Amino acid sequence: MISRRLGSIAIGLALLGGTGANALLAPSAEADATTSRTYESLKNGSFEADAGWSSFAQGAGTEAAVSDLRASHGQRSLRIVDSSSSSAVGWASNAIRVDPGKQYTATALSYVASGHAPLLYLKFYDSAGRELDSTATSASTQRGEWRAFPAVSAWAPDGATHAQVVIYSLSNRTGTFFVDAVDLAPGANASLTANQYFHVQNDGSATPWGWYELDDARQAGSVVPDPTDAANGVLAIRPHVSTGDEWSGAVGTRFSASEAARYSLSMKALRQRGTPVMHAALRYYDRHGEVIGTDRSGIDVVPGRWQESSLTSLAPSGTVEAELIIGCTGTVRCDTLVDDVTVTPHWDTTFYAAPSALGSADGSTPESAADYRDDAFWQEVDAALETGTARVVLTDGQYDVATDDDALHLRGIGSDDHRLLVSGESRFGVVLTQRADLTTYVVQVRDVVNLTVENIHLTADGTYVTPSAFLITEDPTAGERTEGIIVRGISLTDMPGVKYSGVGVAGTVPSGPGVVDVVVDDGLFARGGSGAGYHHVYATRGATTVRVSESVLQDSAGTYVKLRDNVGDWVIEDNIFVSSGTWINNVQFIQWALYNTTEPGNEFFSPGPYRIAGNVFEAQEGWCAPQCRVMTLTARGYNPVDHDGVEWDHLLDPVKREILMDESEGNIETRRAVVRQNFNLALDDAHGISVTDNEYRNIDTLMTLWNTSDYGAPSQGGNGVYDLSNLFATYRDGL
Repeated sequence: MISRRLGSIAIGLALLGGTGANALLAPSAEADATTSRTYESLKNGSFEADAGWSSFAQGAGTEAAVSDLRASHGQRSLRIVDSSSSSAVGWASNAIRVDPGKQYTATALSYVASGHAPLLYLKFYDSAGRELDSTATSASTQRGEWRAFPAVSAWAPDGATHAQVVIYSLSNRTGTFFVDAVDLAPGANASLTANQYFHVQNDGSATPWGWYELDDARQAGSVVPDPTDAANGVLAIRPHVSTGDEWSGAVGTRFSASEAARYSLSMKALRQRGTPVMHAALRYYDRHGEVIGTDRSGIDVVPGRWQESSLTSLAPSGTVEAELIIGCTGTVRCDTLVDDVTVTPHWDTTFYAAPSALGSADGSTPESAADYRDDAFWQEVDAALETGTARVVLTDGQYDVATDDDALHLRGIGSDDHRLLVSGESRFGVVLTQRADLTTYVVQVRDVVNLTVENIHLTADGTYVTPSAFLITEDPTAGERTEGIIVRGISLTDMPGVKYSGVGVAGTVPSGPGVVDVVVDDGLFARGGSGAGYHHVYATRGATTVRVSESVLQDSAGTYVKLRDNVGDWVIEDNIFVSSGTWINNVQFIQWALYNTTEPGNEFFSPGPYRIAGNVFEAQEGWCAPQCRVMTLTARGYNPVDHDGVEWDHLLDPVKREILMDESEGNIETRRAVVRQNFNLALDDAHGISVTDNEYRNIDTLMTLWNTSDYGAPSQGGNGVYDLSNLFATYRDGL
């Protein structure tokens, strides 16, 4: 392990590019979609897309670019050629949010073709982009094979807000090498809640970062570091005398949590005086920020010595966030020191599955992993969910999907009370490859509740056909439901034969209850489909509460994210959308469509709320035909009747057409009123469709309405495509 600065080379936020939060009509400064934004995770560590990385210090005699010459994962990797003994070259990842006092580990693979090996850096920055710390390691000099870098682990220093991973070749070295499978993750014992060791801020306040006095204002007060034992930045809880059942103590920052998941809390405590009992609690919140449960437990604390304590808690239905509370209740004063507070996911039972059965195949250990296609194994997993949470680890390897029976089928399992996690052993190690035409899917989730699927890569060995690569659906005849599904860390690349969706969310309303509460997070989608009917993410009829976040979506044959019919409560947030100019000449990133083929129609918009926020939308300059659009609202066919029996007049008359065609500043509110009255949509409204804090590169249209009589519906004279962009303040500000 070495620690070294990169000299005068600055790789702070300023070098991550970006053209402003509302830079409509402005060309991109770079060819990729790397931005000044900070994300929860490292994006595009497999280099399968053109996003997430910035080049720097590429002097004479050096080259750095994504290459398809070789790859350890997928089809691409980063290739660096350094032919100069006086020039440096390197690439930096996107900025990743970090918590001071938490350990992080960077990993990657390298393939040295000739010369010296590259360096892998982990660098921390403050909110102003100043570098606070830098640690690096060198790759193996073994040539002609993929080798892992020694992992780079470091603690985020006080004041750190974000980190970057940097691949670098020093100026006095030459060589040709490839890098792939780059990742940055919290350390093995890192807590979900921030600042587990209570490091103080460097702003002079002497208050541990991320911890607050337990009151509505969340102000620093009784939460101060103890001067007598600050080896790890100890938190001293010195609450005032309370009355009744009032809490007094400290609360940590909120963290993402999942319903029916179990969480384990451990901490060290030392009682100095006062009551022998303190309390720890996990408080749970729903998607609206409302408290839906508090799981509190008393902890006996002995005087005069540090004592380790632990407890577990089960998140109630509807949970999306949680926070930790430490303190005392009642009228008796307590003085207790607390340190090393860790909250981690807890799985009551762990199973293992592999591409084929190993050993006894009972799934109890990696050496006795079950065949992932074994229905009896999944029935055993389902039985375990009756009494607790469960995790299935898919061991790293190649999973060949050559028949419908080879698909990963997750059907009829799950529990209302306990979450199931199906996870790849490592971030990039589990690869499901389609090797023939399928009538079903590569992965299917059907009639399942409270499931998380993560760290799986899907690809195809050719232009093989499948309806959808990863389908989340329901069987209306089974009397079951599909709800509470999280798809995280999934990559789907180079599958041109997929007809409809990379990840499809398809309910069967009105014959079934619908698919409810689906999250697609931290995904990577690139080069999917070959026709306009394909979409990287497609939420269709009967899908409700759908969120797409923190994902990279590049080069979709059709609309990148498509919503159809009454998809209630959707959020598209903190994603990177990229059209590289190498796929199909169609740039429409988001579409919400209605196809009313009968009279009256049964597909309709619902009022909201919906949010498009924090995204980057980038198209190759000069590629769009006829327009580069962020979103299109499509209303085709007959007037629909909604579930309340209200008919919506989608077939516009010439008067409404003239109103929508008039894009003058003074006509904004009148146009909004037409959209609201005829389509039940409030635009630029927190209770309707809000569009905020996005970046636009080579995008000329924010939103259009395509309204047409079709399927035999008679025209009323209002057919047309209407540009609704200036109904949003974010668009007007960008001009």
